[in-house]
Amino acid sequence: QGGNGTNGSLELVASTTTAMPPEPLHFAGDFQLSSAGQPGLYRICYCKSSAMGPCNDPAAFAQYAGYLNITGEITSAMGEQQTVICLALSPCRFNITGVWAMQINYFDGFRAIPVAEACGKATDSSSYPYFKMEKKYRLASGAWRGEFSHKAGGEELYRAGDYRLCYCQSSLTTDGECVSPAQYEHDVGLLNIVGARTSKQWTCRQGSFCQLTVPGWRIAPGDGIRLVNDHARSPGCGRADPKDEWLGAGFDHNPSVGNHTVETSSGLELWFDLGRARGAGTWRVCLCAAVTAKSGQSSCRE
Repeated sequence: QGGNGTNGSLELVASTTTAMPPEPLHFAGDFQLSSAGQPGLYRICYCKSSAMGPCNDPAAFAQYAGYLNITGEITSAMGEQQTVICLALSPCRFNITGVWAMQINYFDGFRAIPVAEACGKATDSSSYPYFKMEKKYRLASGAWRGEFSHKAGGEELYRAGDYRLCYCQSSLTTDGECVSPAQYEHDVGLLNIVGARTSKQWTCRQGSFCQLTVPGWRIAPGDGIRLVNDHARSPGCGRADPKDEWLGAGFDHNPSVGNHTVETSSGLELWFDLGRARGAGTWRVCLCAAVTAKSGQSSCRE
């Protein structure tokens, strides 16, 4: 605007302010654990205190943030060589205790391979026993125990023979799981599956003395057989029968305990004397291996 009759000019003066930098969208925080704890795969849950308040309630850690894989090598004190013994064609279980059991987790596993092969080298071990952990708990003494079983439902039962027992520590694998046979690289001992080599049929004449020979692996005098009725209602082998309701009748010795063995190219033959066979019929022959019985040889006489 002009003044006093003179030409004027309008001068615009810009007023500027320094813009504040935007608040970062991503932060990196360091969290310190007092101890790494036992090996295993852990889920990490996050609590944001500004939104959830004090992070002193497990329910506040509601956001999934990832996994933490804690690794730890097996030492001789954790995994000493051991021999697991199981009965052929029967469910098989074994326990581990001590420091090793404390550090083991549910993703770990054991796999059996032929003794001629090396752990971690077997190209295909899918047809051999695989053991997974059923449960892990603390004993009254304070020690830990892990219980492993193969095919908990008994869908596949394995025949007699000697196997190498290989262990996979899932915390040392890339994805925290034991999938490939090559991951079972720790040789921790042997698995001996004892019992009859094959299913067999025997024939005895009524009124005569009856002897059975059972071809088997790692069987021995003191092992026993029990003849049970073979029909649809019979519980079969390995079932409780406290009143001998299903016991085959008409024999002098039933159950019968093996008295001597004969060596063969594929193992042993164990002889059983049933005495005189007074009746006629068909019975199922059930084997008891004393080495796998809960109370030793006395169980094979019951």
